[in-house]
Amino acid sequence: MKIKCSGIKYRQGFVEVGSGVHDGFVNLEVWTVQPDSSNFESASELAEVPEHEISSNSEIELDVEQAKSMVAEIQKAIFAIESGNA
Repeated sequence: MKIKCSGIKYRQGFVEVGSGVHDGFVNLEVWTVQPDSSNFESASELAEVPEHEISSNSEIELDVEQAKSMVAEIQKAIFAIESGNA
């Protein structure tokens, strides 16, 4: 599943989370799109953004415990934002 991230223009892009690339690991991949992209705003998926507007791509594998730790940290950050403590 790819998630479009467009809240901060100079950090816009897509995040993909999946399994099955390497047995027992969660795959996390991030594509950043140039802030001046003429296609990103209307794009609903990565394939709609021309390759020359993608500024970086990173991929990492997390074991199950690392993925659980990441989820816990994301939940803490969400709670801090929602409670006005961020």
